[in-house]
Amino acid sequence: MKRLMTLGAVLVVITTGASAQDLYKCKTPDGRTVVSNAPCAAGSNETVIPSAVSSPRVTPSPSTVLSPQPAAEDRAPRPPVTSNPTVDAAFKALRKIMAATEVGINMRDYGQLVVEAKAVVNDVTVNTSTNKDAGMQKELEACMQAYADALTAWNITLKNDLFLIEKGGKTLDEGYWQGLALHEKYQFTPDLFGVAVSKKNALNSIWKVAKEHLTRATELAK
Repeated sequence: MKRLMTLGAVLVVITTGASAQDLYKCKTPDGRTVVSNAPCAAGSNETVIPSAVSSPRVTPSPSTVLSPQPAAEDRAPRPPVTSNPTVDAAFKALRKIMAATEVGINMRDYGQLVVEAKAVVNDVTVNTSTNKDAGMQKELEACMQAYADALTAWNITLKNDLFLIEKGGKTLDEGYWQGLALHEKYQFTPDLFGVAVSKKNALNSIWKVAKEHLTRATELAK
């Protein structure tokens, strides 16, 4: 019972902003214009130029997942241009989802990207008699499935940003069983006393797997 009560805990995210000093545009008595980070001297016509690099404090909305930009070496390599337009279209659609997850996206827009990509990946036609092409198609489909699984995880965390992964639960809620299935597939690291996984944890774990499939598909397409 104590474990379940902890699911109501509030998660607080604190973001900090960066600031920069204002600049001063000074018109001197002899007609010259000087820009400085110090106030203008007496007798000069002063114009304050607010800093363009200051960052306001941002609180992400519950419907948006913000992910840090990965290092350049962590990004999936750009796919080559193939002679198969269905393959090129699939790479483009999947990379569009990957880019959106890196910069932040809300659930509605993410769902739309997944639906669009699913239709494109379903249309991929390759020569399955060659191991390389067959393997590439398999990796594209696995990448697509991972992105679809992330949408499922997002859906079941709408109420409290967590879902249970402890077996033996007596709940009849469909989301509980969906969460268990996702955990068995992706082996999430629990966030809450070994019984629950947060939305952010689940999404980032699944998106990492999707990127790995996309990277392998890219290598096979060369």
